[in-house]
Amino acid sequence: MWRRKGTIAQKYKIGDSRVLMKEKRFAEEEEHAREEILERIRIRMEKAGSSESRVKKIPKEMEDLAIIVKKECKTFDELQRKIEAIKPPIVWERPYSRLAAIIIHAPKAPTLADVCEGKAEREFVEGAMAYLRLRNLSDKCSKALVEIYRGDKDIRAGDFVHLEYGYAAVFGKVHSLTVPKRDIVFAYTLTEWFYIPYHLVGYFKSLEDFWDSIRS
Repeated sequence: MWRRKGTIAQKYKIGDSRVLMKEKRFAEEEEHAREEILERIRIRMEKAGSSESRVKKIPKEMEDLAIIVKKECKTFDELQRKIEAIKPPIVWERPYSRLAAIIIHAPKAPTLADVCEGKAEREFVEGAMAYLRLRNLSDKCSKALVEIYRGDKDIRAGDFVHLEYGYAAVFGKVHSLTVPKRDIVFAYTLTEWFYIPYHLVGYFKSLEDFWDSIRS
């Protein structure tokens, strides 16, 4: 005798279970998709937060530089071109010369403290010490603080300075400042140095870092 494989009610029951399974699978897929979206949002927020944390505050000694650069440079390329236009030691003028000295030059150059303590390259130390003896400046190595001089304009971070009053006087009215030896950075000749406070050396790892800070 032929028999039905299931009643109508049973068929509906089977159908209901299939629908429920599909709904459950759809809900699971939807939940998974939502979790993926939330994870992407979280990653983006973390990246944005880490980027913001890398933006450094402009040091007080560089605030005037930041104001000028922000006013004169609309893009990073403009800033870079102004820096590249500097051809030391022939063309070395404010304000971009100061910026280049602090960010680009100082991390690679020895300080007067390095010379006095013999921490720079041996040949350079020997030459520098010979110069100091010749100019009767050897006593500067025994002092914690050293007087530096600049002719014509006041002394600001990144400026060219001299260890001798006479050299500065050639350029005009002499301005002086007493600073630690580690704040005096070798420039391009032994008669010319940079005044760069030690805490500024390496503060900005690159011009890009400085640019990010002034545009934030």
